[in-house]
Amino acid sequence: MGLLGAFVALAPAWGQRLVEWTEGPGELGLGYPVPIPVDTAQAFDGFRTYAGLHARHQDLALNSPFVSGQVVGQTSAGREIWAYLIGDPDTLTPEGSLESAVMLQGGVHAREWQSPEVVTGLMELMLERADDGYIHQYLLENQTIVLIPVLNIDGFLQTQRFPRSNYLGTDPRFPETWPRDGRMRRKNMEGVDEILDTTSDHLLGIDLNRNNPPFWASGSGSSSDQRDLTYHGNAPHGQPETQAMVAAAELGPAARLRAYTDAHSYSQVLFIDPTGNRRLQSVRFRLLADFADHHVRLPGNKRYLTTPSAGLAGTTSEYFQETHQIPSWTLEIEPSDGNQPALPGQGADYGGLATNGHDGFILPEREIRRVRENLAQSFVVAYYHQAGPPSVAALRFTDIETGAVVYDAEWLVVDSTSRTLHVDQLQPLETGRRYEAWVAFDKPMRWRENGAVVALPGQSAFSTRVTTRLHVGNTSVSLDGPESRWLAQPGGAPDGYRRYRDDTYVTEVQLDPEVVDAATVQATFDIDVDDMVGQQLDTDPATVLDWADGHWIRYEDNNGAETDLGGRDRSLRVPVTGEDQPAPFLIEPGNTAAYFDPARAGEGFLLEVLADQRLVIYWFAYND
Repeated sequence: MGLLGAFVALAPAWGQRLVEWTEGPGELGLGYPVPIPVDTAQAFDGFRTYAGLHARHQDLALNSPFVSGQVVGQTSAGREIWAYLIGDPDTLTPEGSLESAVMLQGGVHAREWQSPEVVTGLMELMLERADDGYIHQYLLENQTIVLIPVLNIDGFLQTQRFPRSNYLGTDPRFPETWPRDGRMRRKNMEGVDEILDTTSDHLLGIDLNRNNPPFWASGSGSSSDQRDLTYHGNAPHGQPETQAMVAAAELGPAARLRAYTDAHSYSQVLFIDPTGNRRLQSVRFRLLADFADHHVRLPGNKRYLTTPSAGLAGTTSEYFQETHQIPSWTLEIEPSDGNQPALPGQGADYGGLATNGHDGFILPEREIRRVRENLAQSFVVAYYHQAGPPSVAALRFTDIETGAVVYDAEWLVVDSTSRTLHVDQLQPLETGRRYEAWVAFDKPMRWRENGAVVALPGQSAFSTRVTTRLHVGNTSVSLDGPESRWLAQPGGAPDGYRRYRDDTYVTEVQLDPEVVDAATVQATFDIDVDDMVGQQLDTDPATVLDWADGHWIRYEDNNGAETDLGGRDRSLRVPVTGEDQPAPFLIEPGNTAAYFDPARAGEGFLLEVLADQRLVIYWFAYND
């Protein structure tokens, strides 16, 4: 325990008393029913016990191919700490590049019941919509989400054993107003038993959010006093819980992380830490703006303010930002803390009494379903952002009269840094003839409400713009018209999207004869479009974009520079002619063909086209 701990154990308890939270007026009156955790695994209008939450996580891991759980360490009391990976089993995107990773952690501070529910809510949302063919399936197939629902399990269980009771009169800084232990335990249970009546140890434990390098034991927000709420412990990452956090990050793996969030409560802000990396700062600003602007448009209209942290103190957010150079922030879940003009703060945000500032930690049961569901949706938006800016994946031109594909180009991944362009060309585009251009991207690009394409909540209407053109010599031809549209049905070209709903845009093309003379020329296909959160295209699909040193790499703008801005894609060349072309031949059911390679005598193939886009290939062999 040490000399200071022994002193705490022997010191007189000035005014020490057990006080209960109450619904009605009183020293710790809430003005709404005192939340009592319920031992159920299912989400409801209230808080689940740790056993209920853990059962929910394990059930999802057992029954979904998109969840795997792993013990990453043990608490001070020897309880298993679980981390969960949300995503498909492999480490590659469907196109073959390396998946990115993000991480969300809850339950670092025991009394903050909101955070484990929010982490669990994200897990529930992702798996509920795993096969939506849209943004959730896209994230599951292109990203790994690392979750720690409860890090400080020992402390969390202590708060749930005593959901009403805590000590007043003992905190070394504010003894009369700061409740400690029981329901208000913040720290882990290092050196603490689980008996609330043991008065000698209830101020002990380590603040896990002050136990992290590189700023461990730094600043006024971290204390060397064992009794203090922010006691940082004897060494950075000196606690088994923070060591388990580091182990969980490696499941991502850590080298692939692009975002980290530590979920806490309360004050309804997004705390950010200072950084000298200007590009990281810029990406983080856009990312958190997407998160906050989206969230305020959801039921409840809760605005999260982006606020600089009080100072370096050894937090988990500081650790991930400095170690991995990724956007990191501390999410302080509602209620507000009197920091928003339209809200009174603490429990008064919900009609409560707000007689003690600590009632902000005790969210009314009736609010938690909305909180966890809304925040889960906003995390999906943030993770969509950090999955990466979009790039053109494929372009096809289909002859409208015959339905034949006359031009087909697709970028295929070669390795982790590059793609190669594969082009099949039946004939050039003929002036005066009608074609449909089908251009696909590597992520879903549009949001819909009631079936109509609209701006994602929180984004401007400008984010829905699309500009497509063909540049033929010195002539630029606009392709956008009344038939242009995003595709919401599967099936591939020409009428269905490529992989995810709204990852494909189609528009009609008919070039005037004046555009080109009889000679065949190469036209440049030009498209300018943003994804759902306003990120512009990677202008060079030949390089696979990624993240390193706090910014995007191989993400080029219109000038070919890597500036985190992107631009318009002009990477594809399409042949155009003024000469009359024969009607393109359409492969359809009933067609048959034979093929052999003259250089490989003795074998060949028969091909037969069947209905429903099926092709049968027969291999045959023959002797001399």
